[in-house]
Amino acid sequence: MLSCASGGACGTTAASPSRDGSPLTDSAAEAGPGLPSATDYADVAIEQDFTQQVWLPPPSTTFQGDASSLVGVWDEILPSGGVVTIGAGAAWDGGTCDASNPGPNGCLHIEIQQDSSGAFHGTIRSYAPLKSPYAPPNGQQIPQGPFAPATDSNVGYPTTLNPSQYDFAESFCSNVDYRLLDPVFARGTFSFWFSPLDLWTDWCALQTPFVWNVRGHTTYACVPQTADSSTTDFGKLVLCRNANDGPLCTDSSGFQGPCVCLDDGGLIEGRTTVLPNSPPLCSNSVCECTASQCRALLRGTPYSATLTLNADELSGPYVGPTPFSRPQAIITFRRVRP
Repeated sequence: MLSCASGGACGTTAASPSRDGSPLTDSAAEAGPGLPSATDYADVAIEQDFTQQVWLPPPSTTFQGDASSLVGVWDEILPSGGVVTIGAGAAWDGGTCDASNPGPNGCLHIEIQQDSSGAFHGTIRSYAPLKSPYAPPNGQQIPQGPFAPATDSNVGYPTTLNPSQYDFAESFCSNVDYRLLDPVFARGTFSFWFSPLDLWTDWCALQTPFVWNVRGHTTYACVPQTADSSTTDFGKLVLCRNANDGPLCTDSSGFQGPCVCLDDGGLIEGRTTVLPNSPPLCSNSVCECTASQCRALLRGTPYSATLTLNADELSGPYVGPTPFSRPQAIITFRRVRP
């Protein structure tokens, strides 16, 4: 390798010895001073089978940081005039929402507790009005909880909902507690995310994974690849099958998408807008599976908030439903009970 002294001629520099004392090759030495060399790791073997899916670790439900100043019940302050205000400069009328007073657009409720071990955990819940200008386009109401625990892996969940309602349940349900995930409280700032698919955490854990071959790739789902409504509960099919893992069709406009999403007009439903009567099977699974287990696909639909604590109020940017889809908004909560 050549090295050039400052302002002088270039000359040959001897390679530094490797970990075992042998000289490094020029390519290894070129890593530069203080940088690791590939030769140092030539004899390192990691037992990992990359033919199988690799999962991200599950999100934490335990707060990082001392959240004792956050313990209590927090209700969203209703925007002035009951209108969701986007961006900074929101004006508030001073009233807080609850189950009996969700406002015209719905609102949020947070509870934070400390368990017997000293760890902090929290949940977030939405309250939706029975009637709203933001109701689903086909006139269905936002699914209303709470729901009984999942106990039967062979039928869709929640059992009180029609499978045609699962699509809206995947966006949010009213009066259902969703866990705060990866919550952090540091220097007066409280951040977290949550997922509407947390509704299926217990149900997905009950499922048995089945191997699929999707266009030459191995994947897993909570129903067999050959499952259909003659062999499997339709609600379970809706929750376990990924539309994109099935046959693909080209619609009348030349767009390629899942065949199950073709509408009567020959177009792939939902490719430009959310249509009011999209087929239930034109959706994605709420579970993710490996060869050995299934779990809720929490990272598939994340919503988040970063709130600043000021006395008994939390305020900051929020992205997600309430239960209706919001762009980024400034949202404020007031502590109503310790």
